[in-house]
Amino acid sequence: MKTKLGLVMAAGLLVVASGVAQAESTSSSETRDISVKVCNNTKFVALIATDYLPVNYSDKKWWTNEGWFTVEPNDCQIVAHTGNRIFYLRAEQKGGTRFWAGDYGHCVVYPGPYKIQEDADADTCTSGGEAQKFFRAVATADSGVYTWTLTP
Repeated sequence: MKTKLGLVMAAGLLVVASGVAQAESTSSSETRDISVKVCNNTKFVALIATDYLPVNYSDKKWWTNEGWFTVEPNDCQIVAHTGNRIFYLRAEQKGGTRFWAGDYGHCVVYPGPYKIQEDADADTCTSGGEAQKFFRAVATADSGVYTWTLTP
């Protein structure tokens, strides 16, 4: 697995952080604009973290990892805009033990909010303020809106 190292902006402090990811990006001749939307079809407040290449990225080595976006029960929210067909998502029940994830490790910061600029070639979480958690990988061929629906 590839790893990522980056700079974290959390609570106004800049610290070094990292996470693990595998990625494939679009060729430089392709242009995509994908809005990542999360719909929460549970009775719990959900907290969302995402890892993506921003729209019009020039260096596919630097990813943006940010969280925690709050999505209320029976509501939807756009959590990211990416130009890459692959991105990563994690959801957690606020104040609970339920989570929605996958097999790709990335660093997160609790309690957040946080924003990490990650180096796709770096190692593990190192600055002490992060925890490595698993994210779900998403691959889409389409531009437009990708919707991830959380269910009980």
